Amino acid sequence: MRILLIVIIFIFSYIHAQSLLIGPDETPLKGKELLRKSLPDFKDIDAVAELIAEQRKKVQQRLSHGQQEVDKEMSELIEEAKKLNPKPLPPDAPRSIAEINTELGLDEVLVEGDMLMSLEEAKRHFGLSPSRHRSKRQAYQGWDFPASLWKNGVYYGFEGLNRQGINAVENAIAFWQKHTCVRFHRANGGYSRSSPILLFYPSNGCFSRIGRDSRSSRQYVSIGRNCEHADMRFNYDKTDKAQNNNHGKQYDFRGIMHYFDTAFSVDNRRTVMYTRNKMYQMSLGGEPLPTYGDIFEMNTLYSCYETLSATGSWKTLSISNVVGNGQWNEANRSDPYHCTWHVKAPAGKRIKFNVNYVGASSGRGETLCRPRCYFGGLSIKGIEKTWIPEGMRVCCSSQFNKPQTTASNLLIIQPWNALLYTDFKVQYMIVGGSGSGGGGGSGSTPSTRSTRRPTSGKCRYNNQILSSDGSRCYTLYAYRQSYQGANSVCRGNGRGSISMSQSTQDEAKLREMLSDKGVRGYWHGKGSNGACGIYVISYHSTSYVHCKDSSSYAAFICEAPSVR
Repeated sequence: MRILLIVIIFIFSYIHAQSLLIGPDETPLKGKELLRKSLPDFKDIDAVAELIAEQRKKVQQRLSHGQQEVDKEMSELIEEAKKLNPKPLPPDAPRSIAEINTELGLDEVLVEGDMLMSLEEAKRHFGLSPSRHRSKRQAYQGWDFPASLWKNGVYYGFEGLNRQGINAVENAIAFWQKHTCVRFHRANGGYSRSSPILLFYPSNGCFSRIGRDSRSSRQYVSIGRNCEHADMRFNYDKTDKAQNNNHGKQYDFRGIMHYFDTAFSVDNRRTVMYTRNKMYQMSLGGEPLPTYGDIFEMNTLYSCYETLSATGSWKTLSISNVVGNGQWNEANRSDPYHCTWHVKAPAGKRIKFNVNYVGASSGRGETLCRPRCYFGGLSIKGIEKTWIPEGMRVCCSSQFNKPQTTASNLLIIQPWNALLYTDFKVQYMIVGGSGSGGGGGSGSTPSTRSTRRPTSGKCRYNNQILSSDGSRCYTLYAYRQSYQGANSVCRGNGRGSISMSQSTQDEAKLREMLSDKGVRGYWHGKGSNGACGIYVISYHSTSYVHCKDSSSYAAFICEAPSVR
């Protein structure tokens, strides 16, 4: 995983005001000449450009040779994709890095459209080095791995960026520091005892080197004009699964590094990528933020789970709980309004479900039918065997009334919205054994199991829940507080102190009760360094923060001894 470009991926709403470089003929420089002017010390420009052109030609020849067989196999999927017929994106929708760099002609000299490589590095990347096979973009590991990791943290600085650009970079850095164990350190004056220093500077195009270059004292990251969103890819050449180290992560259609289904088509509108499961067609690429799977992969690469984890559950993500506002003006897509419903079946059973409708308020059924469900839709999780990939997006009428079945006894329904509201109707029922359930509506959840109280103890207050062994009494608070604020509430109300761990049986029961109350995250778990955890129910994961951090809020559980 390439920490440099992933930092660029998260830089939003930054448009630097530098002008394009002009050549002797008074026209803007492009491609090789633009890069030569921007990076005069980079000597392999012509050789790398020639190598990229050769590799592109080989890919085109292979695709052309097998096109007839591909068309025959994909004809049904292509027809299904045509039925979606989404409305075009608004003209001010952010462009991808692929589009930005292609307009500047930089795709002829940057590997996969945004990676600056020497000739030898490019040869290794394309499998032309005798000691290396072709690498995979998703989890690239160079010839010098693991020396290419930033094990002592990333030292960074700025060279010529204005305040808006600096703020954008630091917001991206803050995100990764919050959700991973990778640490960034501002280098005073552009120098530090650790090398290399990562320098963000205004240039033309959006690109960087890949990983940590131990041979350099400085590494430059180009944050050019309009580098505000960076879901990008380069070509569609196949790679061997054995060469793709995604650290156990299942294929993720919505990972932030995934192609759009129209990426690199002539006009950026024609669909050129089709999913074998046709219901995933609207789920390709386009995420405004790194997904849970992206963060999982980064944490695995940097062994963050060994340092942050006290249990085997995922511990990387924290998301706020917000709802829609019904306005025609577009909301912030980086922080959309969203809710979560859990539909459960008994252990050993599965859930059959059917999406009847997804649309904006007042029956505007096709308003949300845009590429990649741009303004909102329904995310369905539970179809795959793991919870790491993001859910299937649904927002167009051609996706409705096509029954599917979950892989386990849990179905997660997550509507999100950045325009008006996201209304939906889903039917569901138990399959795979005796018993049935189902119905429609927008968010039914199973009723909470009754609590059996042993006779060894009792609780002082009626709204407390007795632990399974009868020794403790729990009180659930669905509203959010800081860790210290929650502890004060527990003590002030005579409910003991905040409870950060429970027995396996009690934990499952209390978690289900909190979920039924609409709670998304609650204080739970302590890290190895004494940090306090916030468990995110919908993602089965924990994010750790400093216990004295007054800016982090979550629901909480109080715990007190039972009365004998």
